[in-house]
Amino acid sequence: MAPLPSSDPSGSSSSVTRGLSVFRAVLEAGHSRAATIAERTGLPLSTVYRHLRDLVDHEFVAERNGGYEAGAALGTSAGALSDRALAEMSMPILRRLSAVSGETALGVVRHGLHGVVYAQAESTQIDRVAYGHGTVLPLHAGAAQRVILSHAGEPVLREILSRGLHRQSAGSLNETDLVRSLDQIRRTGYAVSTEELTPGGLAIAVPVFVQERAHCSLCLQGPLHRCTPTWQAAVLPLLREAAVELADLVASACLPIATAEGHEESAHQQFS
Repeated sequence: MAPLPSSDPSGSSSSVTRGLSVFRAVLEAGHSRAATIAERTGLPLSTVYRHLRDLVDHEFVAERNGGYEAGAALGTSAGALSDRALAEMSMPILRRLSAVSGETALGVVRHGLHGVVYAQAESTQIDRVAYGHGTVLPLHAGAAQRVILSHAGEPVLREILSRGLHRQSAGSLNETDLVRSLDQIRRTGYAVSTEELTPGGLAIAVPVFVQERAHCSLCLQGPLHRCTPTWQAAVLPLLREAAVELADLVASACLPIATAEGHEESAHQQFS
């Protein structure tokens, strides 16, 4: 295949054109090493690395497993078909959870070091806590994201810690508290966060296990004054039942799941 064009008609390459050539090569390949991208674009390897660093810094590209792929800034476009299918399966469950609990129900899926809201059934209450579809959130912050992180493995946690925990609010966890929280989530099977991402808000979430890992999570969130300990105790069994129901739906459909590392696997392999 011929190299992608990397120069303007006058023959002098612009930085923007070179960057777009690198980005396009990453998207078309799905997952590719820098040397392959250099060959594909016809650019020097040093130039490719420079643009890849910029794209990674802005999260348009993610570096994983020795290569590069679409990053979290693209929202659900990386693995979008699987996310859409997952959303279609999840929405009846989320609507039921929202109706019974009175609060917003949402599903979050992992993309790299972030969680992305792939589906949401918003509360009808005037004072509610909700995010927009496709919202990208740090994997360490908030119940829906942290419950996924708790099962993502030590290398993922190390990478997050190496980048530093940027405080989202006064309720953000430091490194010691984060590690302690992840241990507790693995013991109890659920996560609760208070005012981490939204002032005055509380969230409670459970993992949905697909292919022996927490690929996504189901979450209920609302204002603190309504999401009391009694409310939490009442909705937790509902969330757990919903997570099992969603996992069964995915299994029965043999839905190819785009993994956080960029590969697709059939859920049938896990549940058969």
